Amino acid sequence: VIIISKVDNEIITNIDIEIEKQYLLLLNNNLNELSENEFFELSKNSLIREIIKKKEIYKTFNKQSEMTKNKVIKSFYNRLGFDKKNEFIKFLDKKNINFENLKQKLIIEAMWNQLIYIKFNNKIRIDKNSIKNEIINYYNSKEKKYEYNLSEIAIDIEKNVDLKEKEISKYIEQFGFEIAANKYSKSNTSKYGGEIGWVKSSRLS
Repeated sequence: VIIISKVDNEIITNIDIEIEKQYLLLLNNNLNELSENEFFELSKNSLIREIIKKKEIYKTFNKQSEMTKNKVIKSFYNRLGFDKKNEFIKFLDKKNINFENLKQKLIIEAMWNQLIYIKFNNKIRIDKNSIKNEIINYYNSKEKKYEYNLSEIAIDIEKNVDLKEKEISKYIEQFGFEIAANKYSKSNTSKYGGEIGWVKSSRLS
């Protein structure tokens, strides 16, 4: 066992890296196209972010309800095309992925999203009447309604942001958008190749 990195009192070993690789491949099989070094760095950084998130989460939450945990797991395997939990577990066994470890990762992500919501919820103001009128007008409109399947690459603002954009664009041309999102994006969607999902055109105006 080789120690690769350390975050406070938690260590990351070469074994942890290999396990993380399998997890990331489960989310995006195109990661196989990365070089060995790039995939190694991606997996290491993913584990570092997970440890940091976990530490912040446990400052706020003691635990999460079993019902919520089950919803998180079900949502995940449904997203991968599985209807039943036992089918998903059999699939994981073939991939040598431990279900309980995966479950813990998903719960950390869900609790992290909840933590972000709690921290910033009081800064968001929602006009319910405005939303209600917008929905009514939207469905009463005779105009064609479109939806777009959106993805993102979120990066930190840097001094040489133009150079960074060119670097990312070149990487996209070479490896595709999903892998570029895995490598560069700071968003939680990076693990899913930057996928946000379907968004109505009215929400983009």
